[in-house]
Amino acid sequence: MGRGGNGLGRSTMTPGGAILRIAVCWTDSEPNASTRGLTRSLDERLSQHAALRTSRAAGAGERRQSGRREAQYGYAATFTPLLLRTLVDKFYFAFAPGLRLGNTRRPADGKPFMSYRTFRSAPSVAALALLAAFGGCTDQSPDRTPAKVTIVAPRTASIASGATVTLTASVTDAAGDVLPGMTVQWTSTDATIASVTAAGVVTGVRVGDAQIMATLGTLRSLPIRLTVTPGVAATLTIRTQPSGAASGLPLASQPVVEIRDASGNLVTSAETVTAVVATGGGAIAGSTTTAVGGVATFTSLAISGAIGPRTLAFSVGGLTPVTSTGFELAAGAASILVMRIEPAGAAAGAPLTTQPVIEIRDAAGNLTTSTATVTATIVSGGGSLTGASTAAIGGVASFTNLTLAGAVGSCVLAFNADGLVSVTSAPIAVRPGAAVALRLRRQPGGAIAGQLLAIQPVVEIVDAGGNPVPAQGVVITATLTSVGVSITGSMATSVDGVATFSSLTISGVVGSYPIRFTADGLVGVTSLEVQVAPGAATHLAVRSQPLTAENGVPVSTPLVVVALDAAGNVATSYNFRVVFLLLFPVGPGSGSPLGADIVNGVGTFPSLTLAGPLGTVTLEFFSGSLAVAKSLPITLTLGPAARLGVTIAPPSMVSDGVPMVPQPVFEVLDAGGNHVSSNVTITVSTDAPTGSIANGTATTVNGVATFSGLTLSGSPGSRNYAFSGPGISPTTFYITIQ
Repeated sequence: MGRGGNGLGRSTMTPGGAILRIAVCWTDSEPNASTRGLTRSLDERLSQHAALRTSRAAGAGERRQSGRREAQYGYAATFTPLLLRTLVDKFYFAFAPGLRLGNTRRPADGKPFMSYRTFRSAPSVAALALLAAFGGCTDQSPDRTPAKVTIVAPRTASIASGATVTLTASVTDAAGDVLPGMTVQWTSTDATIASVTAAGVVTGVRVGDAQIMATLGTLRSLPIRLTVTPGVAATLTIRTQPSGAASGLPLASQPVVEIRDASGNLVTSAETVTAVVATGGGAIAGSTTTAVGGVATFTSLAISGAIGPRTLAFSVGGLTPVTSTGFELAAGAASILVMRIEPAGAAAGAPLTTQPVIEIRDAAGNLTTSTATVTATIVSGGGSLTGASTAAIGGVASFTNLTLAGAVGSCVLAFNADGLVSVTSAPIAVRPGAAVALRLRRQPGGAIAGQLLAIQPVVEIVDAGGNPVPAQGVVITATLTSVGVSITGSMATSVDGVATFSSLTISGVVGSYPIRFTADGLVGVTSLEVQVAPGAATHLAVRSQPLTAENGVPVSTPLVVVALDAAGNVATSYNFRVVFLLLFPVGPGSGSPLGADIVNGVGTFPSLTLAGPLGTVTLEFFSGSLAVAKSLPITLTLGPAARLGVTIAPPSMVSDGVPMVPQPVFEVLDAGGNHVSSNVTITVSTDAPTGSIANGTATTVNGVATFSGLTLSGSPGSRNYAFSGPGISPTTFYITIQ
């Protein structure tokens, strides 16, 4: 406590019991709990004193203690109510006659203490003046002019936006005494940051620093500096609106959302902000992000769905969501192919009557503006495609000349583009195209010259893809281009596109022949080579023969006889014996061998030898029931010496050792009996083991051998004697020696 004192300051008393106002001074450098407690205690005691009844006994006393203050009561008379007013460290007491203020003392513990008493009768004015003289304050006439304004409470350095704090100020005089009942005015250097009411209630508005001051007239307090911090999150605002949206792709302009307090200050909370599609529908990705310093910046927000207008709503916890401005969702990246128009009306080899149209869409099914090339392929069914690729315009690929060539039936197409999901068509019924060509359904075969083909050909009419065309009444003709053969039964008419031949026959030389089939306006077709076999043997023919022959000498040119069919082909199925006769104009003749076997229609006489009179000879051949064949005339010429002709035969009986009579004479002949004038030696020989021959040789002269002195000797009996020469077959005689 600072300076202290007690006593009566200025005191006045009005006659007739008017209120006497006595100032009791109590000073302290700082208001403290003790001072405030004393004030309350005095207030209570004086109030109690004023309420005492006059009926209390004279001289009776009461001692009451409250805290560290005590009061003694004696006799109290009726008086006007007391008034106590308190301003910080100054106490003013107002009381009526009959109350005397005693001494105020300071106890040893340094805390304030005051005692007072009552009087039996009202003190005189002189007595009160005397009390005032002895107990008055040191400052008997203080200067009560306000000298200073001080903001005393609270001393808060910061305040959250939207929060309030109440400030108080004290007004003191030059002595530092608080002047009660003073009203100050409050001001803020920036009411947009912190506002203040006339009662000193400060409200945080927006983040920043502001100074608050209290003024009284020209007096101004030192300012206190208040820092306004963000309040609790209250609202969301969109700093950057979303835009540039393509389905399935991150937005070109990613949204930025701010979290603000009720006054619009950016808060620093790290809240999670969630985005949803508010209008327009669709799916959303990358829809959450955590705010940093109250700012939530999206980086991968993407919307998928049908193109059209969209808005997004952003929310945090219990805050009211904020909705973006509208923006358009465009088609995303090309992802899939979709069939707009199915292909149909397929005739093999001709453009489809309904050409397919393919759309290039994004993953959400929106039509894109892609210019990718779309290609068609066959995934089911046969054949091939032409006009199978086209470039899209504005995401639409329209085919114009897609053509299916190949087998008729059901066909499924797939449409592809690089990096995109393909699409498959519905099954397409492919019908035959226009008739363009002939095709052999069944090859001809089993041909025997002059007979109906065992396998009659079947020809069908086809389109460019080889599919049968059910054309009616088309005449198809079969022809042969080879020389030496002819064809009959060569025309057939189509029924449902198929022409079946029934009487096609090839006549002529056997061999392999292709058959050509043609029809007006159509590409013809040629068969495989047809092997024409010979027919049944009907007659014989000499295929080869000599035109000259030396008597008794095998001919140098083999004689070949064949069995032929009616067309003159060798009847290879004929196997039989063939023989011949010699027809000489004059005299008899001979031949060897007289017969040969015909094998597979061919009979060969490899060493034919003819003998007969000089001139021509004709051979006539026979075999079974076949018609005979004659050779061309063959000229027989003189052959080599082959045998002896007997001009004079030796006698059948001779005498031992006596020249025989007549002596034999021989003529040298060829195999046909024709005289040969060659010079040879003729010798006699015998097969008898005993005996001898004298003069047994003779040399021919002009082909005549005449023996001279030929003598046979030996025991009586009959023996064979042979006359022969070089190349001449022996002529034997049976001669008896006697």
